[in-house]
Amino acid sequence: MSEQPFRNITDIDQENNNERNESLDNVNNLNPSSFAVGKGNNAMFTDERGTWWGNQDPTKAPIFIDMDGNWTLKSTALGGGYIKINASLTQFLVNDGTTDRILIGRQVGGF
Repeated sequence: MSEQPFRNITDIDQENNNERNESLDNVNNLNPSSFAVGKGNNAMFTDERGTWWGNQDPTKAPIFIDMDGNWTLKSTALGGGYIKINASLTQFLVNDGTTDRILIGRQVGGF
């Protein structure tokens, strides 16, 4: 083996790189309140609400995990259906964009 791994790594020019959006808010206090990697809606975000991908607004993001561990997976297609999985994995809900269609697990009130 003549080639050594990690020998061709170059520093990222932070001053001239507009395509990146890594950030930690409040880093001066070493207690970050949010985290973002990516640019615009093609990014991952984390703050006190949870973690989400695909939109800067967590309520519009196709993937959202709240701080309790509840998952919401939304369709980006017209109609906007979604799947919700609760944190205790006792409910799995499928919605077609207008109506809850499938509920698997404990029925706390049902539909």
